[in-house]
Amino acid sequence: MGFGLHFGWGIEGAIGSPYKIDASYLSPNVNISARLEAATRQYGVSILISGELQDILTEQFQQITRLIDIVTVKGSAVPMKFYTINLKLDCLEEVNAYFEGMSVKKRKEMRNEAKKDLKTKLHNDLITTEDLLKEDEDISKMMGQHKSNEPEFKREYQAAFEKYIQGDWKGAYDVFKR
Repeated sequence: MGFGLHFGWGIEGAIGSPYKIDASYLSPNVNISARLEAATRQYGVSILISGELQDILTEQFQQITRLIDIVTVKGSAVPMKFYTINLKLDCLEEVNAYFEGMSVKKRKEMRNEAKKDLKTKLHNDLITTEDLLKEDEDISKMMGQHKSNEPEFKREYQAAFEKYIQGDWKGAYDVFKR
């Protein structure tokens, strides 16, 4: 499963029949997000972030992302930067679900309460997204075990990426394959 994250306006509308109604979202920005999601498989990553979203992230959050390509997506004439966050998803162990054995209603109530609590903390500046990234044990574990978060890899990757962007594909390939 992949996630394509982009920033921009969208229009929400209800579609369906008298028996079933679903929400739908329309805009060029929604289409870009869908294209990013589809491209996660091509790039072999779990998350792709557009350059437009990257530009509005906090500096601390930008530091954990990695530029992986610059492409022109279908429907756009402007090249777009693609970023990712390096996470080793298979390093987490499966644990019994916290909600196991609870009724659906109770699970939903607990999830909603947790969401409300988090929104309140974020809104009142009691916690930041950087705090969440640092404090969440699972995220820390997934980031810590991914080799591309090591300083040496970052330096080599940046050098190879610069060669790639400049058109020196052989030079980039030689560095990337190390």
